[in-house]
Amino acid sequence: MGLHKSKTMLKYLGVLFVVGVFLAGCAQATPTPTPKPTPTATPRAVATPTATATPVLPTPTPSFQGQKIVGYTWGGGLDDGTLAGPCASLTQKYGATCSLIPGSSVGNLSKTIAEKGDPQADFLMIDDALVPEAKANGVAQKVDFSRVPNAKGFFKVVNTFGDYMVPWLNQGIGIVYRTDKVKTAPTKWADLWNSEYAGHVMVVAWNYNFAWAFIEAASVVAAGDPKKLDDGFNKIKALKPNMFSTVDSMATWERVMTDGDAWVAVGTNGRWSMLLDKGVSVGFVAPSDWPMASTAGHIALNSKKLDLGHVFANEVLDPRNLGRFVEFAGYGPVTVDASQYMSLKARIRSLDNDAEWDGLHIPDWDNLRPRRQEFTDKFNKEIVK
Repeated sequence: MGLHKSKTMLKYLGVLFVVGVFLAGCAQATPTPTPKPTPTATPRAVATPTATATPVLPTPTPSFQGQKIVGYTWGGGLDDGTLAGPCASLTQKYGATCSLIPGSSVGNLSKTIAEKGDPQADFLMIDDALVPEAKANGVAQKVDFSRVPNAKGFFKVVNTFGDYMVPWLNQGIGIVYRTDKVKTAPTKWADLWNSEYAGHVMVVAWNYNFAWAFIEAASVVAAGDPKKLDDGFNKIKALKPNMFSTVDSMATWERVMTDGDAWVAVGTNGRWSMLLDKGVSVGFVAPSDWPMASTAGHIALNSKKLDLGHVFANEVLDPRNLGRFVEFAGYGPVTVDASQYMSLKARIRSLDNDAEWDGLHIPDWDNLRPRRQEFTDKFNKEIVK
């Protein structure tokens, strides 16, 4: 754990220099590696001259020509990556197409629950935080991973929720900070209460799952136990004197960080990466007192299309498609093999190996779920400013 922390900190604290060098001299993405050719086997001699060898026929590829898989998705670069990766493969190999309907994570889930029994989509892009809600409402179809050969090599903490989620990407949850504004860079969650940052801390509303997970981190700061959520809420309430603002959209979050009104903020490595691309002087840290990460992916909704759904899931998890997807999405992969198909820039900015994942905590969404509405209401009444 200690070695992991130091390596993770060195990676993120040194990343601005590396990215600068990369952007100056390596503007083009690393080309997709060419797979090594499969060696041709030497034919065995036929023992009996008169024997006729039985030809080995290729396994037929199932045809889904003309069929369509429909997904409720998140739009933007995530949809671009989906179309360029698994959807393109689905069309090329099987003749099927994708139709993507973008929306918000919570909004899409609500729509899915309302359509229970008559789903208008075949899959739902979803944060791991919402999978327990989908399961509780009976809208998630279980995935048979024995029918998904590419479902292998997941990092240690990637959770498929008992085969209810096909994971696509991961993100680190931590602190994004302005390197040109702070004298002392934060290294742990407890630093947010440092008087040096008074009036310049930004907290995100709990309609975002990474932001909602902050209560678990605050519980560790307050009581040394991520499950003592009441202590965590009170600790966040005590952060108000240090807050510049609470925000309820990532567009506002980005503007406040870009303007420099906020010096430190609860955020993700994906959002940090997006600011870097816009030339903002920012760093990211996975806080040493409770480093967290989360996974996102999709759940199957329509049992009538599970044959096509399993084929689609296999294309999603093809390491070449995962590598292509994260280039568009700005987050990290969920399997070891995807890294070789990512550019240097994407690898620097994401968690892409087991050493970096080791020691990171996936929030206990089952523990958090029953109290989400209660704490969100209290957050809006007692903390929002």
